[in-house]
Amino acid sequence: DAGAAPPPPRRKMQGHPHYWPRAVDGSRVYVGNIRFGTSWQEVRDHMAQAGCVEFGKIIKTPTTLADGSKRYVSRGFAIVQYASVEQATAATETLDQLPLNGRNLYVRIDQGRSKRVSSPLPPIQMEHASADVAA
Repeated sequence: DAGAAPPPPRRKMQGHPHYWPRAVDGSRVYVGNIRFGTSWQEVRDHMAQAGCVEFGKIIKTPTTLADGSKRYVSRGFAIVQYASVEQATAATETLDQLPLNGRNLYVRIDQGRSKRVSSPLPPIQMEHASADVAA
């Protein structure tokens, strides 16, 4: 049928670099202020104090080196998925501002990229200095 809708996009398989398992809203937390060089294992062990960590990832960005090769560097935050909303809430209450590798982590319920709310304040209007300012 020429008018048929295209099939839905396939989900990434586990092991794929862009794989994210489905999650109940509120079961993921954003973990910020992670020191560069901190391993995922260290983050997972730290976050497991609040419950069963099902999935997580330190978010990295590609950087092109002078020789043209790519290197992935930490952006300083991670997303951690817990087995339940209660465990994620417990993480925000008990692990927020606790140190890991010398830095206090910032832990909050993850709102996802698409759910971020822009500032309710209007944009700042800049006044340009005119040439006829009284001296």
